[in-house]
Amino acid sequence: MNRKLVDQCVENLCEKGCQSVWTDIRALEAGEALAEVDGLSTAERMAVISELKAVMSVYEGHCRPTQDRDVERRRPDVHSSVVPTHGLPARDG
Repeated sequence: MNRKLVDQCVENLCEKGCQSVWTDIRALEAGEALAEVDGLSTAERMAVISELKAVMSVYEGHCRPTQDRDVERRRPDVHSSVVPTHGLPARDG
């Protein structure tokens, strides 16, 4: 395995930005072709995926995959301080 090629590929992919890296990780895991990994062996491609995941783990919570953010966007935002009383059990008081 050519570590230098793997490191250069990881660096090139990371220069594309956070969300692009997540997209590229998914693409590589799905076996899709990316120009940045053209010519790398299967073992080198797996090393690139592993390295990219390690790099992205540093950004946990700050740069999530787009699909994770989309799920959060679909959750309803509740900004009311009013507590509904109908349908709730009575409080023992």
